[in-house]
Amino acid sequence: MTCMICGEIEKKFDVRYVPELLKPLAWLIGIWRGETGGKAVFPTIPIFTYGEQIEFALPTSGLKALKALNYTAFAWDMNNREELHSEYGFITMKPNTKEVALSTVMNNGFVMIEQGPLHGKSIKLILHDIGRISFSRDLPVYGV
Repeated sequence: MTCMICGEIEKKFDVRYVPELLKPLAWLIGIWRGETGGKAVFPTIPIFTYGEQIEFALPTSGLKALKALNYTAFAWDMNNREELHSEYGFITMKPNTKEVALSTVMNNGFVMIEQGPLHGKSIKLILHDIGRISFSRDLPVYGV
């Protein structure tokens, strides 16, 4: 529901249309944005500050496959607004469980599957599998 102060809610964010399987994830639906300046710290590059936006939305098609929410995320450099990273994917639940799975593909050539339990409004995702295109930057992967 909406108070209509901001206008009519887009169907992709309207929780009245959440499939039964995904109702435990309905609290994620919307746009989450942080512009307070996250800090990225890596041993091989200088520390930098970034902003990030994540969107969880209902699918707009009537696919009959396993129901999932659409997921998009991107990060940008807080100094010059240059896009640093983007990813797209799906988040779903294993039927009749509290097991959540997030599958993502990223503009750096990586594909990831993360899975974990849902506890109320908290999800602890663990890296389950990772893949990459053959010519992506060869970064080390930990935790598989």
